[in-house]
Amino acid sequence: MNNDSQPWEEWRQYADEDQLVAQAILEAGGPANPVCFHAYQLAEKYLKCFLSWRGIF
Repeated sequence: MNNDSQPWEEWRQYADEDQLVAQAILEAGGPANPVCFHAYQLAEKYLKCFLSWRGIF
């Protein structure tokens, strides 16, 4: 983790990256399975972001 950023910011960045990957796969007409995987991952990371922001995680 970057020492200058908060843990929740790191989780948000990771989730945003998963969203970009899922979007790129969709736009390229790729298979649904990796899109679903990245969608699941981004939802999990946004949840961790929220919990971290609230001081729960």
